[in-house]
Amino acid sequence: MERRAAGTSPSPNARNITGVPPGTQTYSVTVTYSNGAKLSRSTTVTVNCKTGEETPATQLTAYPNPANTQTTVAFTALQPQNMTLIVYDVMGKEVAVLFNDTAEENTVYELVFDTAPLPSGTYYAVLRSENG
Repeated sequence: MERRAAGTSPSPNARNITGVPPGTQTYSVTVTYSNGAKLSRSTTVTVNCKTGEETPATQLTAYPNPANTQTTVAFTALQPQNMTLIVYDVMGKEVAVLFNDTAEENTVYELVFDTAPLPSGTYYAVLRSENG
């Protein structure tokens, strides 16, 4: 099933998505160029949101998505707190720890993730805070 959502673009390769229902959402991006060519590699990022609770980050983005050799995963903390950002494969195996430290309030963290050595497929970036 394809679901479309409204979004804005802070940079040519990033999207902020709005109008997404609470819960776990997975986003895949298909890029079609003006000449009709399509990008065939896929990396998927999952963003977890809890209903009625303040989430530990104002946004979690990955760009470019899908990625070929690397992607930048970015987030902004709402308050100073210990946070981890871990990437998992579809089998739940940890493939990378991108962040494991105290995040400062209103600081944008942009973490480059080298995807070149990984096989094509779906990967999940999970952002956790000490507050849940």
